[in-house]
Amino acid sequence: MNEGKRPNCNIRPATPDDVPAIATILRGLGWFSIINDTPAAETETRVRRHLRLCLNDDSHMVLVAEVAGGAVLGYVAVHWLPYLILLGPEGCVS
Repeated sequence: MNEGKRPNCNIRPATPDDVPAIATILRGLGWFSIINDTPAAETETRVRRHLRLCLNDDSHMVLVAEVAGGAVLGYVAVHWLPYLILLGPEGCVS
């Protein structure tokens, strides 16, 4: 197992200022044809629109991991789903 030094990360809620970094991460993955086959500006527009929806709805949470200096290394989206058999909502990570 590689025990190399890990970056010291800060986890915080995503903001609209994080849109370019999140779009770059998504494009860098190369997993999604809807992203791979469209211009970078369109990816940013899509991410900005969807992040705005998430920020305006308590059933979603988007977090980013950043290193010193503010560079965003990754993100996670959590969607809170109500379940009738549980005492509270359950989080689904996407």
